[in-house]
Amino acid sequence: MPRPQPPASAIIRPGPPPSAPPASATPAPPAQPTATGSLVALADRQAAAGDYASAAAQLERALRIRPQDPVLWQKLAWLRLQNGDFDQAATLASRSDSLAGNNAAVREQNRRIIELARARQRP
Repeated sequence: MPRPQPPASAIIRPGPPPSAPPASATPAPPAQPTATGSLVALADRQAAAGDYASAAAQLERALRIRPQDPVLWQKLAWLRLQNGDFDQAATLASRSDSLAGNNAAVREQNRRIIELARARQRP
């Protein structure tokens, strides 16, 4: 004799317990800017205004907080390149590259910085 099957409404399905509010009822808190994010934003504004020395100082502060961040090293390398410090730009891009791991986009930009720095160093 076949086993009787429970009605579809009686089948227990995985999910939140009935007393839990629906996921949409608890919105995620808004993202707060991080210390490094604030410093980078300030550096971006200063660089856009042509104040490269102040922008570099902000990025250096951010690097003291997150010294393993390849994007921060890369931003500082771009800044040095724009400021005409080609040796430093290439060195910083190399540092960024050593921290980039398998991030192909960061590594490609680092190669570009190094190429531009070398091309501009030639007489």
